[in-house]
Amino acid sequence: MNFHRLGTVVVCVDMNRLIRSSTSSVLPSEETQYVLMDNGTEFYHSDGIGSEQLKDINRRLRSDYGVVTVDSNRYFAVQGTIKNTSWEYICLVPYDHIFAALSFTMVLALAIILISVLIAILLSRMLIRSVTEDFRRLVNKMKAFGKDESKAPDIGYDYSGRIDEIGVLHNQFDQMTIKIQDLIQQNYVNEILSKDARLKALENQINPHFLYNTLEAVNWRAKAIGEKNISSMVESLGTLLRETLSSGSKNFTLSHELEIVQCYLTIQRIRFEDRLTYSQNVDPAILSVTLPHFTIQPLVENSVNYAMEKSTEVCHIWLEGSRHKDTIVIDVINNGSQFENDLLEKLENGLITPHGFGIGLLNIHKRIQLTYGTGYGLTLFNKDEEHAVARIIIPGGTYAESIDRR
Repeated sequence: MNFHRLGTVVVCVDMNRLIRSSTSSVLPSEETQYVLMDNGTEFYHSDGIGSEQLKDINRRLRSDYGVVTVDSNRYFAVQGTIKNTSWEYICLVPYDHIFAALSFTMVLALAIILISVLIAILLSRMLIRSVTEDFRRLVNKMKAFGKDESKAPDIGYDYSGRIDEIGVLHNQFDQMTIKIQDLIQQNYVNEILSKDARLKALENQINPHFLYNTLEAVNWRAKAIGEKNISSMVESLGTLLRETLSSGSKNFTLSHELEIVQCYLTIQRIRFEDRLTYSQNVDPAILSVTLPHFTIQPLVENSVNYAMEKSTEVCHIWLEGSRHKDTIVIDVINNGSQFENDLLEKLENGLITPHGFGIGLLNIHKRIQLTYGTGYGLTLFNKDEEHAVARIIIPGGTYAESIDRR
């Protein structure tokens, strides 16, 4: 027990195996290289590193870690001291593997981000579409109702059971359409009643001065000499009186209106004799068209009165009627007088105080418009600076199967 030297024990350690077994759980790569030093003296290095390479590594590695190039190969080098020993180590990990791992990680991260963005966009589009689809249906409702207010628009989806904000919007719009339809129906009925009242009021404004003139002519003829002409005048006058006082149908055929014109002209031709001529050229196909009662006769009367009043020459009156596409045009033409420019517009706007036949012309124009719409009516103009033309324009589809003339 005096601790004299007995001998020497030599222990052989397989350093490669020791290093691999101790680092396999951390760095499993077989290409990882190691260097071990004791107080600056190298006592182990992996087979892939030589002395010259080790000097190159020591010269290039200026910190605890960094990327170094050895024989055109890049390594990620880490150096440090093993705890509780004086051993120093340098670990060389192939940088290409790390770079590949980093690149793969980066690509994977970008792919995950891209997929996440696409999924977010898809979900957001689905969410937005679920909202905008309801608004699109509401817009379609509005467009459909704007085109046809007579019926509620049908979009194939019922919002009456939904209580969210969109459902409230749709339900409120549906209620609004119902109210608008009710108002339209009420206003339509009221407008019809209003037009009917206005038509009756306009019909009651027909100036009866022609009847007084006719009675005066009959009286003059009776005193002058007894002839058959008096009988014709009285017969025609009776017809006109009967038509004037008639309270039957509001519209009569063109054929019937021309008969009234003939009765009137029978009286006037006897009165003015050779100073008055009349010709008629009316398409037989339009004789059954209907128009407001006493529409043409006042225009013929206007031609006779103004032409005979302003001229001592023979008064010629032409009555023409024809179809032009979807409208019927009836012209009463006379010589010896002229219409004032924009006469009807001035009468309507109050720029001219209507008197005599001014009231009758405006009466005819308004009755036609109240019956058929503002696109039709009476037009006054002069032709060739020698003839006055009163033109009636009515729709071409106003035919009647049968009308009671009395």
